[in-house]
Amino acid sequence: PACSSPRPSTSSRLSASSSNCWTASDLARSPSRKCDASGTAVTVLGGQTAVDGEAFAINDTGTAVGYVNTLELDGSGYPLESRAIRWDASATATELGILPSLANFKAFAINDAGMAVGSAKKHDGSGNDLGVRAVRWDASGMATELGNLGTDLNGLTVNYASAINAGGA
Repeated sequence: PACSSPRPSTSSRLSASSSNCWTASDLARSPSRKCDASGTAVTVLGGQTAVDGEAFAINDTGTAVGYVNTLELDGSGYPLESRAIRWDASATATELGILPSLANFKAFAINDAGMAVGSAKKHDGSGNDLGVRAVRWDASGMATELGNLGTDLNGLTVNYASAINAGGA
């Protein structure tokens, strides 16, 4: 049957297809995959629908973080936006906060307090690429762009946050 293959690893693809449909429950405790109610897509807060994504980490309380790609595609058929997502132990998805001038958010790690870290792409007001910036989300999902060690002459830098300790650092 659809969504009934072996338990995924802690870094698993999320997809609307019947062969790849993951939730936090799959990562936390289930030996089989669990699909959303329709079995066709993950609905992200704000009414967007996602068909692809990935869970990167799970904490001791069963909460997982990662991202989903929205359905809106560019001219080449690639998703225009990815959103950082937190799935609680009961598989309820929550979109984590976003910030102005940042896009394509991904959460890579979560602590037991529910604080998460990851990255997002930054653009200036004209849409010029300024690289990747590290982001931290508090337990309520509010995003903060973390500092960097500098940029090149064009304002470009690449920073990722891939781990978070119990104190949020």
